[in-house]
Amino acid sequence: AVLLFSLISTLFLSLTYFKLINKKHKDLPLFLQISGYIILFMSCGILSNIVRPAFYEVATSCAFMFMTLALYHFVSSNILLKDQPIKNNHLLFSSIFLSLAVLSRATYALYAICAVIFIAITFINNRKTFNKKQMVDYLCKSLIPFIVIGSVQCIYNYLRFGSILEFGIKYSLTINDF
Repeated sequence: AVLLFSLISTLFLSLTYFKLINKKHKDLPLFLQISGYIILFMSCGILSNIVRPAFYEVATSCAFMFMTLALYHFVSSNILLKDQPIKNNHLLFSSIFLSLAVLSRATYALYAICAVIFIAITFINNRKTFNKKQMVDYLCKSLIPFIVIGSVQCIYNYLRFGSILEFGIKYSLTINDF
């Protein structure tokens, strides 16, 4: 499982990186593009998961796979570009995969918060150019996955740990006693 998740992560990390380069930094010299990619790949944590594929690494590699899928679709949605139309279907997949990353590892909730901030800023910047149908489509496709999958996570947390905001940290065996 760790190998499969890591291979998919590597593929989508690569696709995302080079998509960003093509959209924002086409004029960057090739050696800098490749150097940046090597740094990104060597520092992302995939290699440490593959070297030591224990139980914990299944969750971390799964979460990272969902994160790279989310990033790919987030970049493909054109939400980071002001001169391109927003592709709501990519935003939908980004929200789904990012929500699944949070289900895999709670620490990815920080990335989900950042994504929601980008979604809100883009909505505010485009609210005058969106018609009613575009506004509803944008908000539904970008936020409903967070709401639905986040609700599942909150229900699970409440049933298992007694609080919707408890992710089981006090039961962790791998870190300090909280």
